[in-house]
Amino acid sequence: MGPRVIECGKWAKEPGQKLCLAHRRDSMKRDIEQPLTPRRESSCSAFPFDQLQQRQEFSNRIADVLINTKCDRRAKFTMSLTLGLLAAIMQIPPIFLHWVTIREPKPINQTNEKGEQLEVPFFFEVGYFAMCRYPASNLSELNVDESRIVADYPEICVVNPYFTGDDLSDFSFASNVVNGRLAIPGLLHLPGVVLCSLAVIFSIWGEVRVSNRTLHAAVLYVLGGLCLFGALLQVIAAVDDEMTPRMKPNAAGDPSHFTYTYSKSFLSASLSFLPLQICVYLQTASFFSRFPQPLDKAGIVPGLREMINEVIDRTRKGGPVHSNSGAPLSANSHRRESRCSLGYSGPAFGAIQQEVPRLAPPLTENVHRGSIQVYI
Repeated sequence: MGPRVIECGKWAKEPGQKLCLAHRRDSMKRDIEQPLTPRRESSCSAFPFDQLQQRQEFSNRIADVLINTKCDRRAKFTMSLTLGLLAAIMQIPPIFLHWVTIREPKPINQTNEKGEQLEVPFFFEVGYFAMCRYPASNLSELNVDESRIVADYPEICVVNPYFTGDDLSDFSFASNVVNGRLAIPGLLHLPGVVLCSLAVIFSIWGEVRVSNRTLHAAVLYVLGGLCLFGALLQVIAAVDDEMTPRMKPNAAGDPSHFTYTYSKSFLSASLSFLPLQICVYLQTASFFSRFPQPLDKAGIVPGLREMINEVIDRTRKGGPVHSNSGAPLSANSHRRESRCSLGYSGPAFGAIQQEVPRLAPPLTENVHRGSIQVYI
């Protein structure tokens, strides 16, 4: 006899038929849930699973690098060098580009129905070395022929008058006045860029040779940032002084056609001030991290060694030693008792720790043991 075939009927009484019905229910359940679950190989689903996984892996890798990064000497130098180069890149292009765009109305060789000469707005891009002019677009409301304007007044750039000595009042009056006041910002901007570039070189030099050029780089960053900050203030003052009176409504109450906007060069130069300040901190922290002991810092901080010697001399003579606030050290008895409990005793400890709190207890411990001479 062949194998018995069990038919899955509606009324199943035998065990085999019950198993068959259970199998049918499971298959129907899978058929219902199958369309709700997207498959990667399905042509109907366009969700980029592979790209999502790659992005997640890349994000996890970046997060691991940031979490495991230690703020050591190498990390400080790398960050300082990167920010210094970024600041230099943000400062150099604005020297050769325009800083402000001025919208100024100018008369043209066209008249209206009454025979009056028409005025159309022109845009003037003002920078340190050049000034460019081009006509505005969408002048249909003024009833002018734009094709003739483009032909009669093409886009043109001229050298700034303080280089050539030419009179450009007919070219543009307001832009010419603003352009003449950009000489001082230019004289401040150029030294600022030079100082920041030297600071980048000094930072590399100080890191390679492990010298005090690192501290010199921090000073140069400060000076370069101050020069740049002064240039930005001069540009803002020049533009605001010349354009604010012209942007007021006239006597009849009509709005002015004069406007101005700062360009991306101004934004780039302004934002470069932030990485400069971070570089100052990183260079200073990198330099002082080479001197972990307080006595080493006393040799490089001006006046710190003399202050320590004065405190020690007054303490050994038995005179009252006063703190910077004027209160005698005996008033802080609880602090002296806490030091004695830690194993530091003697009058010199309270004096030095009160005068130079950042150098204690390693400094006072070395002075007490006589292992290091802090005065000559």
